Amino acid sequence: MWNSGTAENRYLINAFDIDLNDPSLNTAVSQIKPSLINAISKDIANDRRATAEVIDSQFKVDFISQAAKLLLVASLADVPNALLGLAPHEMVGYLVEPDSRTQQPC
Repeated sequence: MWNSGTAENRYLINAFDIDLNDPSLNTAVSQIKPSLINAISKDIANDRRATAEVIDSQFKVDFISQAAKLLLVASLADVPNALLGLAPHEMVGYLVEPDSRTQQPC
C-alpha cells in the first residue's frame, strides 16, 4: 500500500486495503483462521487469478476485491458465538468514501 502509492489516494486506511498477495501478510491472515486458506486463494487473492481479482480486471474496478477482503476480515473471529460477516448496509458504509463512484454503468 505504501510502495504502490495507494495510501496517498485514501482518506482512511481500511481493512480491505490489505495486500493478500504479499506472502507474509497472507501467511499471517491464514494462521488466524486456517479454514479460510482455500477461500483466500480461490476467491480473494492469488496473483490476479482469484475470482474477485479477475472480475475487478474485467470491469476495471477494485470494489469487488475490496468487498471480498472486507468480508474476510469480518469473518476471522474464531471464538464461540462470534459475530461473523457484515450486513449489506455495513458493507456499503465501509466501502463508500468521498469522491468514490457508488454506481457503475452496466
